[in-house]
Amino acid sequence: MTNDNDDEEKFLVDKVLSARENFRDIKTQMCILQMKYNSAKSYMEACEQAAIDYMIGNGCIETENFRIKKTQVVDVQGEFPDEYARIKREPDKRKIAIEKPQANWYTMKENTYIQLVGDKRGI
Repeated sequence: MTNDNDDEEKFLVDKVLSARENFRDIKTQMCILQMKYNSAKSYMEACEQAAIDYMIGNGCIETENFRIKKTQVVDVQGEFPDEYARIKREPDKRKIAIEKPQANWYTMKENTYIQLVGDKRGI
């Protein structure tokens, strides 16, 4: 290999490492935002429950500022009859990739990625 190739490889390794570090930083920020989201959602739900409790405690259905709305929520406890089941139809992508049927209802592409030799950190 020439010196130019070594320099180019070092440049590319630095770029890959930098991109992965940036990705990890953003992933960490995403986790922090998820925790903030969960906290804000919990606080919002507590505030809404306080308003509901206020309305019920005062025997009100509607005021100038609030209106209590009710909906039905079904919670299924265990087994249920088939006539009440929805079946989600999903493709078996592993089977398609193995069998590669002659058809026009799917496409395949090769996914190429870079692995740094000796890099145990991953993403």
